[in-house]
Amino acid sequence: MCKIEKCDRYSMYKKDDLCQMHYFRFMRNGTYDIVRKRLYRTSNPKGYQLLYEPNHILSQSGGYVYEHRLVLFNKSGYDLKECLKCEKDWSWDDIYGSHVDHIDDDVTNNHIDNLRPLCNSCNTSRGKLPFHTRSDTTSIEYQGETKTPTEWARESFVSVCGSTIRRRIKTGWTVEDALKKPSKTLVIRQYRRL
Repeated sequence: MCKIEKCDRYSMYKKDDLCQMHYFRFMRNGTYDIVRKRLYRTSNPKGYQLLYEPNHILSQSGGYVYEHRLVLFNKSGYDLKECLKCEKDWSWDDIYGSHVDHIDDDVTNNHIDNLRPLCNSCNTSRGKLPFHTRSDTTSIEYQGETKTPTEWARESFVSVCGSTIRRRIKTGWTVEDALKKPSKTLVIRQYRRL
């Protein structure tokens, strides 16, 4: 049996009284104990580069930081506060809602000129056709801008939902009235509150 305590393997190296596992572990590391070596640079299955920086503020469990996030943080720090496309709030703390985008789509190119902060919505829709250009959607043009009814409903000057806008357009309303006139139920509710 191997001379290492709690090892129940047969000793293959009689001179050292060691099993094969402990013999080669000693040859590699100089000790019989397990030595866990961390790679400084590794990558995930999608090709994103990870760096072992356990003391960095962005490090996740295991001590690794995505290199593109680390490069942008080291350049800009906490000065980044909004998405570069839609100007929504952006924060380093929100790892799922705040993305660091690779402009050229090469996830291994982590040069600072290739990185920009984007919100989740802008990053995931990047490169896709705008919804109003798809054949299965309704597009509405108003003041030189084209959007779907749902996108128009998100604007601050519109007080009705996308389906109401769509229905109003189908029944012959002008685009301006369909977008700007409040719904009758909203007017009635506001009147009743007075």
